[in-house]
Amino acid sequence: MRKSDHYDSGAFVIYYANATIFNNNIFIQTASYYSTQYILNNGTCTWTNNVFSLSSPVLGVDPILIGNTYGINMTDIFMNYTFNTPFNYSYDYHLKPAGLALPNTDGTQVGVYGGSAPFKDFSIPVNPHINSAVISQESNNGLLNVNIQVQAQSR
Repeated sequence: MRKSDHYDSGAFVIYYANATIFNNNIFIQTASYYSTQYILNNGTCTWTNNVFSLSSPVLGVDPILIGNTYGINMTDIFMNYTFNTPFNYSYDYHLKPAGLALPNTDGTQVGVYGGSAPFKDFSIPVNPHINSAVISQESNNGLLNVNIQVQAQSR
């Protein structure tokens, strides 16, 4: 999720990307530069099952568009969101039933709570990460004693 409120020539949500796949994202873009609804200024990318608040976003040069949804009122899809305001931790960006019905490619919901590694509130990530590492400062015959613990949340 990315929101931009700039009204100058640098008002692109994404300044430059080429040969990039944007999949299952939600773009909350309310600003326009000279009435043009910029998301990406340059590059040719594939946009698959993304949700846009803009009705006619500029998505680069010759974009490949598959199953995207345009002109969505974000207050209709998020549990708690105030229109035309910056990101706020107090908002609830979980999707309402209307948001859960939006298209996606992998059978999960669109946005940060969907995809192969969905965000879980107040929990550790689903991808394994180093929880602690203890490395001895002295070697034993050229070998170091290393103790690394890895932790992940189940999906």
